[in-house]
Amino acid sequence: MDYRLMEKVNPQKRNEPKKWYAVPVTGEAESRSDVERAASGKTTISAAEMAAAIDLYTEYALARLQEGYAVSLGRLGVLRPTFHSAGAATIDDFKPQQMIDTPRIRFIPSKDCRSVFVNGVSYNNVGVKDGDIDYASIAAYKQAKAQAEGGGTE
Repeated sequence: MDYRLMEKVNPQKRNEPKKWYAVPVTGEAESRSDVERAASGKTTISAAEMAAAIDLYTEYALARLQEGYAVSLGRLGVLRPTFHSAGAATIDDFKPQQMIDTPRIRFIPSKDCRSVFVNGVSYNNVGVKDGDIDYASIAAYKQAKAQAEGGGTE
């Protein structure tokens, strides 16, 4: 997994000096047609049939989520509907239309999915972001800082 280093303030400790944090670089998501071709390539169904199956499953899953049900994604995990709720002083004061908002869908990976991901991931630095400037590597960042401070390169 690619990451870039960024200097940031810890939001829980705003008074402390900035520190360098790794930030994931995920890139663009694969196109739907690429996913359909890749998935159907390992089966006897066509990419068009895979697309139709994905459409039908998506339609079904969204309807079930809107009804408040969790939806299984097989070995990947589960999608669960959730929301934010304001509190009421008494049960009679609770007004659902005004106090329930921010509906969300939460993904909960399965143990198998989590294990495969965690055990198979490796990390690769792809640069440093300092303000609006992207450096291709840690060495390039250090070299630029040394030159800016009047020093030479090593």
